[in-house]
Amino acid sequence: MAALLAAKVGDEPRVVPLSPRQIARRFKAACEAAGVTGASSHGARVGMAQDLAAAGTALPDLMTAGGWKRPGQAAHYVRHQSAADGPVARFYRGAKG
Repeated sequence: MAALLAAKVGDEPRVVPLSPRQIARRFKAACEAAGVTGASSHGARVGMAQDLAAAGTALPDLMTAGGWKRPGQAAHYVRHQSAADGPVARFYRGAKG
């Protein structure tokens, strides 16, 4: 594991020793192999940010999780989310009961 963390993207350690482009290509190939069309790693990244926002995650933490350097980038993708009443929060409330 230490070898994986030794690899860096700029000043940030990588969890996986692949470039963002390599990850995107592998994600797309896996989706296509599963018969899922139109999926992208960008969509997964935005979905993750929306789930985190719906759970009440603070903007600086969203920025870290998504790799965004400017607050406006992360805020753009979660602008319709609310920890108490966003669509993802409503979905999860409905799924649990």
